[in-house]
Amino acid sequence: GTVGFTAGMLGILNTLNKTLAIFTLVLYLAVRCPVRYAETYERTKQRLFSTLVAITDPMTMYYFIYVVIAFQAGDYPIYQSYLLIDVVVKDSTTMSVLLAVIIPWKQLTATLVLLVFITYMFAYIIFLGYANEMSAGAMDCSTLGKCLWANIDYGMRLSGGIGDNMTHEIEFDRSVFDYLYFLVVLVILLNVVFGIIIDTFSDLRSQKNDRIADTVGKCFICGIDKLEFDRADDTGASGFKRHISNDHNMWNYLYFIIFIWEQDKDDDDGLELYVREMIEQEDISWFPVNKAICLQLGAEDEQDASHKLDALNTTMHDLVREQGEMLLRVLEENRQTSMREMANIRQRLDAINLHNKEGKENVEKLRESQKMMHESLENLTVDGSSTDGGGGGGGMPPSFSSPMKAQPMPSINLMSQVNESPAEQPATNSSRRQSELDASQTITVCVTNCQDLVVPHLLGSADPFVVANVFWNGVKVGETETIWYGTPHPAWKNVGRNTFKITISKNDDVRAGKLSVEVNHTHRRGAGSFLGVAEVTGQQIMGAGDSSPTTMHRLLRKPEQHLPRSKQLNVQGSVGLKLRLK
Repeated sequence: GTVGFTAGMLGILNTLNKTLAIFTLVLYLAVRCPVRYAETYERTKQRLFSTLVAITDPMTMYYFIYVVIAFQAGDYPIYQSYLLIDVVVKDSTTMSVLLAVIIPWKQLTATLVLLVFITYMFAYIIFLGYANEMSAGAMDCSTLGKCLWANIDYGMRLSGGIGDNMTHEIEFDRSVFDYLYFLVVLVILLNVVFGIIIDTFSDLRSQKNDRIADTVGKCFICGIDKLEFDRADDTGASGFKRHISNDHNMWNYLYFIIFIWEQDKDDDDGLELYVREMIEQEDISWFPVNKAICLQLGAEDEQDASHKLDALNTTMHDLVREQGEMLLRVLEENRQTSMREMANIRQRLDAINLHNKEGKENVEKLRESQKMMHESLENLTVDGSSTDGGGGGGGMPPSFSSPMKAQPMPSINLMSQVNESPAEQPATNSSRRQSELDASQTITVCVTNCQDLVVPHLLGSADPFVVANVFWNGVKVGETETIWYGTPHPAWKNVGRNTFKITISKNDDVRAGKLSVEVNHTHRRGAGSFLGVAEVTGQQIMGAGDSSPTTMHRLLRKPEQHLPRSKQLNVQGSVGLKLRLK
């Protein structure tokens, strides 16, 4: 009765096992094989090869063999024991035990070959010197081959090595031989084999634990650790559970990918088209890797006053440094300008002093000439008087002296010419200044347009405008009108409003100067992004002459000490300028 009940139960269980095995095989054929076929066909475009790959899938072949063994177990009960190996597929730990022997097969093979070689060396020694001491008889070592097999069979299994299967006689050479066999073969080589297997199993177990930790302890989408979300949660509940359920639900991402696949490409908006291209390229950079809005908001809320003060201190330090450098630059330019003006004034003073010195010398000469003339006239007057008196006594005719007395001596005012020179001097200086003003140079700068600027919508402003500032040697000359920045090619159409004149003294060297045109984005809320600066050397301006067509000048970045590189990411394109030197 008991035997019949047991046989009946085994029959029922075998039938149930056959049914489940067939169901599993059909499930793999209906679900897994079409997917494998589609993947292979998309990669190779070969139908026959794709069908072969789908049918020979390892798991599909495994369940096919399982069904065959299950049917054989009905007639041959020994096959039922083979079905128990299915525990390796069902349990990951037993799979790790099997893989610990399969994965390091190269190391194990090399170690076993070395073990056979060492055993062969010991077998050769036994064959030559100790063949008659084998316990089972001399036939165990009658040939070298039998002796090698006896060493592999007995030497590996016996706890003391091959010496346990030999006669026990206390001899020095036998004792050394038995000890070396035990130490080299059993202690070292066999433990190396066991160590390789155990280390591989340990690595597999560590990988499994890491995989489990990543699965349950990190967000599948962003990869941030569970502890970060729990710390940032103020409600007392598990922030990680709320995050993977609401913020980064992996099934929502899967639904979105399926939605992209099912939707027609012509119906995609900008975001959906971008995600579609990333999926086709097998690129997951559109995932928020290491990013979570809830953590960013929490970090901003937890920022204390000291951090804000540090940021403010850093900003103020940068501003003070920039202002200081700008002030030093302006002072240096003013110093150079003052030195040039002082040199010009010194030259003018030298010219005036030279003129005054020459005037004084002329005055002295004129005074000496006047003095000499007065002395000559006095001598003539004295001589006339003496002649008149002598004539009265000597009989000179009175008609000769009468005209001399009656005719008055004309007064010669030589100093009048000298006195007029200071009055003429202001007029002379004024004419000289007028001539110097007439000799000045004028640089005319007209800002016309920009080309290939950064696309406006990338600046994040709904009302983009653009404006340009003109500088000569670092000093601001003027600012253009603010125009609409709707395309990457804005243009200033009001010529008069956007034309600037720079007057330069004739004594100043235009070649040493530098013209800068700085283009900036702006909006209704204030200043926007820096779009670049174009620099024109004085040599280029000299080459422009009286008239020049519109020339495009490339927009460049400022040095990092003037403006951080992070604020110059939108610099590109060029600005059009009309230059004229007259």
